[in-house]
Amino acid sequence: MIDFRYHIVSIVAVFLALALGLVLGTVAIDPLIVRDLKGQVTKLVNDKSGLQGDVESLRAQAANGTAFARAATVPLVKDQLAGRSLVVVSLPGVPAGMRDDMLGLLDQAGAHVTARVTLSDRYADPTQDALLEATVTAATPAGVILSGTTPSQRAGELLASVLTRRTDLPSSPSTSPSSNPPTAAGVPSIATHPTRSTGATVIATASPTRTPTPVATPPEPVGTISRVLEAYRTAGLLSIDA
Repeated sequence: MIDFRYHIVSIVAVFLALALGLVLGTVAIDPLIVRDLKGQVTKLVNDKSGLQGDVESLRAQAANGTAFARAATVPLVKDQLAGRSLVVVSLPGVPAGMRDDMLGLLDQAGAHVTARVTLSDRYADPTQDALLEATVTAATPAGVILSGTTPSQRAGELLASVLTRRTDLPSSPSTSPSSNPPTAAGVPSIATHPTRSTGATVIATASPTRTPTPVATPPEPVGTISRVLEAYRTAGLLSIDA
């Protein structure tokens, strides 16, 4: 029969084993762990120093590139767009500073910005396809055929057509319908001038402010352009500053 003294001895032996394990762990294992941790810390410090050097080098390169761009901008763009009328179209999310820089660059190039159009988040929202389709269907002028296969493509195509078309103004005799007969198919073209893109800001080139040369497309009445843009604005697809 096991008596009480056996239990006492067993408990004492357990505590002695724990104490011995703690002592051996502190004496033998702890230095190894400390040495390993110190090695890892040293490696991390070296890596951080190397990355910091790379960051400083990249910052210096970026600063040099920016300084060169600023110094070269004026002689490179000066009067490159003289006599041209432009419409600046900003996509959703474009910072105001980027748009202002672009406007300043266009001014240095001698361009005349006739309007600033800012597209809304709704315009770029794929869940708003039904709204885009309804707006395009209601706003498309008679005789204009859109080739896009999706609502967003047709919306962009129609918007580009009214922003880049010449207008039928009495002060410009050379832009009268008689001097510019319609195409053979009788359908106005929607690509009378190229479109330029810079970053997230699109520059749509409109007609020159100087007397335009005759083209194969008739001018668009001002009222038609206004109706299309007003339809887009009413639908919350864009805002116009002009």
